[in-house]
Amino acid sequence: MQEEDAAFRAAAAAVPFNGEEEMKALQNIFDGESSAATRTACLALGHQEKMEVARRIWEPWRDDPNCGQAVHKVVTDLDAEHLRPTSIEQRLIAGVQPACLGLFTLMQNLRPLPPETN
Repeated sequence: MQEEDAAFRAAAAAVPFNGEEEMKALQNIFDGESSAATRTACLALGHQEKMEVARRIWEPWRDDPNCGQAVHKVVTDLDAEHLRPTSIEQRLIAGVQPACLGLFTLMQNLRPLPPETN
């Protein structure tokens, strides 16, 4: 099991982080092509309320150009490559319903970035 985890981490870390792609994946998860898979997963696991909380967290990020950077910070801070929205979206589309739990974790940890000081 540890070898599989190490292999996953190495493979995931080798993929450069693309904030625009991660933002697009979140848009798809909440409002786009993969939103049906997301709803299905949440319903199947009885997590409709958690999805509503995640959606409320998503709303202010929807058009924020800093969203990709904030997602990267969560993934890095938690050492959790599996929380990349592109990864979550792929798993949801593949029918891996527990992937919605990763979405909830990501959204609960998504906080506004501190203002830049010049």
